[in-house]
Amino acid sequence: VTISAETAEMEPNWSRDEILNLFNTVASIENLLFVHLEYTVGRLPISLLTAILRQRRSSLKVFSMEHVRIQGEKAEYFKFYAELKKLSNLKEFHFSRVDLYNADLEDDEPVENLWEALSKLESLNWLKIANTDWEETTIMGEMPSFPALAKLCQLPQIRVLNLGKFNLCNDQFLAVATALREKQGLLELDLEFTDSLDVTSSWPLIILTDMLQDSCSLQRIQLGCSEVSPALSNHLLVGMANSIARNKYSAIRRIEVDIHGAFHPVVAKAFLDMLKFNYTLEELIVTFSLSEDRFAYNGQGTVWEAVRFYVALNRRGRKKLIEQSPQMSKAQWINVLSQFSQEVEFLHYYLTMNPWLFHCQSPAQNRPFPSTNSTPTRSNDQLAYLSHLFSEQMQGM
Repeated sequence: VTISAETAEMEPNWSRDEILNLFNTVASIENLLFVHLEYTVGRLPISLLTAILRQRRSSLKVFSMEHVRIQGEKAEYFKFYAELKKLSNLKEFHFSRVDLYNADLEDDEPVENLWEALSKLESLNWLKIANTDWEETTIMGEMPSFPALAKLCQLPQIRVLNLGKFNLCNDQFLAVATALREKQGLLELDLEFTDSLDVTSSWPLIILTDMLQDSCSLQRIQLGCSEVSPALSNHLLVGMANSIARNKYSAIRRIEVDIHGAFHPVVAKAFLDMLKFNYTLEELIVTFSLSEDRFAYNGQGTVWEAVRFYVALNRRGRKKLIEQSPQMSKAQWINVLSQFSQEVEFLHYYLTMNPWLFHCQSPAQNRPFPSTNSTPTRSNDQLAYLSHLFSEQMQGM
């Protein structure tokens, strides 16, 4: 069920009783699995949300709120938290641009209790929390809420974590980054940074890149850097690429980056160096606010084009081929490379790795271990010639 009212023109002349009836109707739906709420036209009483949680506590698996302003008395907030703790089957909790408000509460009190309630959900494995940029009371409150957030990030059952647009100073980010470094089993991480971080202090970024260097489970990472200075985004992205390069057990398959400006040549080179030895990354999505870099690579093409080549190579099974290469016979290699007979860049890469395929000796004689430094820099004529030689090898098998 999705309840959405996003503009003043959409707001009907509902009485309080009619709004209550709508939410009670939603709460009465048997086997209700998913609730998503968007409501920007006014403040919703938190008691309406509590009613849904109370009646559907055994079935609800996804609870999502976005662009919502909530209000209520202090006692009503505590009832909401109490019901939230009882959602024994809740898998996903999305809380984006939500404003909790009560004149009698301290700024950080509502969110402190929210973090505590969420930490009791043993089945929760997907957590999305993004700060509001509204001028009214913000969800995050002051500094005291961040140790609680750091503790929440560390929960062992969390597998997908999305933290967006927190105005974290260095000390606050350090607490969260330390929790992430110590966390085990995280599969997906989404972080969106703002200009509140101080580029002159590198400790928070060091902690975060240490996490990437040590993680054996993380499969997807998304970084939003469009609101930070180019110096900070370059520092962060180079550190990320270097950390992944040093992690020989890295499982990262997808990286998404949103940056301001162009992909700096230093950053592009760091990603290229990482990809020469990383066989798992299969998707690299970079959103530029300006045109991408045109930094020439080896006089032919650009660094970015070389990066795309290695990502495509990984998608076509480079990891498996590298791992199996020492045991593969010439006939097996010929069979595998026949898949790339029309893709001369890939063919060049693997034939350069395995020059013994052009000789008559058995695979065990003078066969070097495959090199990962091969790069797609041959001219089209040279690549066509290699393809021709390979075709002759196939015909002779």
